[in-house]
Amino acid sequence: MQQTIQPGEQMWVNFADLIHHGVPDRKGNVLPADLNSATYDLQDLNPSPGSLMQGTLVLDNVWGNQVQPQLPECCGFPSPAWDPDSYEIGVGGVFPGYIEGVDECNDQLENISYDFSAWSSKNPAVAAVTTEQVQGVSPGFTTGSAGGWVLEGSGDICAERDVQVSVPITVQVPTASRITQTLSSHSVNSASFPTCTGTQAGWYRQVEKIVTDQNGADIVLSGQNLSETVTVGTPNDLGITGTPQMGTAVTDESGNFDDTFFVCSSSCPASSGQTDLSQTISDVLPSGGNPYNLSPNALVYKCTSITINGQ
Repeated sequence: MQQTIQPGEQMWVNFADLIHHGVPDRKGNVLPADLNSATYDLQDLNPSPGSLMQGTLVLDNVWGNQVQPQLPECCGFPSPAWDPDSYEIGVGGVFPGYIEGVDECNDQLENISYDFSAWSSKNPAVAAVTTEQVQGVSPGFTTGSAGGWVLEGSGDICAERDVQVSVPITVQVPTASRITQTLSSHSVNSASFPTCTGTQAGWYRQVEKIVTDQNGADIVLSGQNLSETVTVGTPNDLGITGTPQMGTAVTDESGNFDDTFFVCSSSCPASSGQTDLSQTISDVLPSGGNPYNLSPNALVYKCTSITINGQ
């Protein structure tokens, strides 16, 4: 290839483009597709002593970049990805934002380098995205993105490559709760359950639950502080006192919490009647702020069963 440049002028040659399109030189020769390195001559059309320059190029034949041959051995990097694959966070929730897959070759490449500096959210009114964190702002869906470059390659050929990764973000609002499993369900009486006295009997049920968001998806978040209030409605065939019952729970690392229900009544076990109750739960996220009042749960207590929302 012959090009003419002016004194002090710089010229960039895209070797990958020359290889890909099979561009011939003055003699009709083309560069081989597997070219990694070559020698070069820079010639002055009006030669003077010492004007001929020679050297060695190490090329990345994928991107066509000239790279530094003194780099230590490197390896092919996996495609960078934002970890986790998606964010489902509560309003006010804060999670670390970071990129995975760019430091897998640390053991082989001592001076590995990468940089992701262009962090953004498609809708910052839903979620704010920075280098250090992803923060839920208001209910909804958006996409977070991060752009930058990584040092990539294989063998002893390394090059920088511009990359951009993105991740879906759903900002969840505690809206309801659902039963994940029943832990225990059985009859009780004064001999087996301290709360029952005299001839009272009834039913005991313990379930595992999880808070769900505005879309019905589980909120997998530990440290949610839950408080409940259970009020007696009608009918009240089992004669449960009308004083509201209170209870608290904290979600574990899977977002689960235990919820316990029981009834002791002098009408049991003979009665076939029922008492209807309403359970309301307030959820305070680990980040604090005002509580979220979840949709009420309809409870039905009988001498032989307890159901929550028909379950």
